[in-house]
Amino acid sequence: MKNVHELLEKQTAKFNYISSKATVLEALVLMKVANVSYVIVTDDDQYKGIVCEKDCLHKIALNGLCPEKTFVKDILIKDFPIVEPEDSTERCMELMNSFQILYLPVFKGHKFLGVLSIYDILKETAEEQHLKYNEDYTYA
Repeated sequence: MKNVHELLEKQTAKFNYISSKATVLEALVLMKVANVSYVIVTDDDQYKGIVCEKDCLHKIALNGLCPEKTFVKDILIKDFPIVEPEDSTERCMELMNSFQILYLPVFKGHKFLGVLSIYDILKETAEEQHLKYNEDYTYA
């Protein structure tokens, strides 16, 4: 399987960033427009965390809060485990399964490089399985 660096290189979409001072409604609009399920929260080019659709539903709608009056900083998740470019996709799957999360921030030292999602890993795994199946079938 590939490592985190190789998966990040395959990503075609740019990451979507939002300030922690933005409202949750602004974050939801950005997710809708960009057709993504999460945004990366930054302030002054510093990674602060991630906000995803599930967070908005659980922390806003189910608690009767108003997305127009609640700030991203109040619901963002800061304590995701992180991975490095050299980490394997197997390690990513272990972390995602252990922590029951869909996203992993990628850092090289203190430098934020991006986010891997479970969908990135599933796509890669499916492609590798397809290639393996074709090789097995061709040489059988």
